[in-house]
Amino acid sequence: PYQLVLQPQFAFGLLLVLLLVYLGPSIKARLVATGREVGYVRTDLYANTLKALGYTLLQSAKWPLLLWSFGQLFEQLDQEPELATALHSAFSRTAMYFWGLEFLRILLWPKGLFEAHFRWPQKRTAAIRRRVLRLEQTFLPAAVLVVFSLHLYPAEVGGPLAAVAVIMVLLSIAYFFHRMPHFIQGKMAMVLTDSSKMRSTALARFLRELLVWVPLATIVGVLFGYIYTAMEFSLLLIKSIVLFCVILLFYELGLRWLRMTRRRMVVKVRQEAARVSADDEAESTLDEEILENDPELLNDQGTKLLNVLILIAGLAGILVIWAEVFPALGILDSVQLWHQTGVVDGREVPVPVTLKSVVVALAVTVVGWLALHRIPSLLEIFLRQKMNVRPATAYAATRVIQYAVTAALIILVLGFLGGRWSQIQWAVAALSLGIGFGLQEIVANFIS
Repeated sequence: PYQLVLQPQFAFGLLLVLLLVYLGPSIKARLVATGREVGYVRTDLYANTLKALGYTLLQSAKWPLLLWSFGQLFEQLDQEPELATALHSAFSRTAMYFWGLEFLRILLWPKGLFEAHFRWPQKRTAAIRRRVLRLEQTFLPAAVLVVFSLHLYPAEVGGPLAAVAVIMVLLSIAYFFHRMPHFIQGKMAMVLTDSSKMRSTALARFLRELLVWVPLATIVGVLFGYIYTAMEFSLLLIKSIVLFCVILLFYELGLRWLRMTRRRMVVKVRQEAARVSADDEAESTLDEEILENDPELLNDQGTKLLNVLILIAGLAGILVIWAEVFPALGILDSVQLWHQTGVVDGREVPVPVTLKSVVVALAVTVVGWLALHRIPSLLEIFLRQKMNVRPATAYAATRVIQYAVTAALIILVLGFLGGRWSQIQWAVAALSLGIGFGLQEIVANFIS
């Protein structure tokens, strides 16, 4: 034991834990202090938000660091090396999950970053914080068992112990999203749609239900013996959840900066107007608290640009995370749904439409729908800000492009589903007629 205690990694980690425990009250006080000036135009600083983010990272590190330090005790243990290696891997890897959950929980502290700086309602942050705490209590022990059993019994892929632990992990994830307050669903709707209200959209509800039922469906695979596949799928699911949390954090940071910038611009305009009317003293005191909850913020160009960037980053992250699964979708080619008539070597032969084609068509539809709701606003910002195009001209150009892209998307999706030109040309004609009426209305409004 004396030699174990003298291991440098364990000693260094334990020393940092003791230091963080000693500085914990001071870090918490500084974290709370960063939010006291939020909402006051003259004294509010974005640097305070970044400081709060740093204090949150420090405050959330101590207990995960302690778990990691204990894992280092077993790294070079000579007695029973297989058991020691399994314990080392289990504690070290779970410490990273622990840190992520602790970071999320402390973000939701009373007067913490989300409540004080991002203005999340107190009752809703408390409800989400309780859900995160329950997830820590259920997910972390199961994660330790998964990694421990997988390294202890690699030939049996962890054996029955790993199967039970994977089921516990999946149940904890499904229960977490099932009990998640609808406030988070509203936040998802804000990122995915152009709605200015915190209401749940069909897409946000679908994603929430997906995060509940996908883990439950994976449990069925575990019961049929696909333990390793379920482990890999669970890991990809956890990475996707982490990606969403990171995107939501950056989205709120962006909104915080836009809110401060917009508030200061409006205050400056009002102060200049007050000087002209010789009523500067009365107006400056009134403007200290304005626009903290600005209803127009969600409709301005800066927020639309932020939404586009966040959406592109999210889609790119999902593609990177799930890239290793895409080759496995080749098995869907073996499931034939219906046939279409195609021309091969000058002869008409039946060509099957497989389940893979339907899945690809569905994915193209979702991505195209999101792009059609986001890219036009980004294009309009580019035309008006970078090319000095008049608002009416920019609006007309973006609508023409939106109609053309919509027509191309519909033709592409129908092509994946087996539609030939002779079969879908009526749809193209109908779309062209609709686009013509739309352009007629746009041109009339432009001329007027």
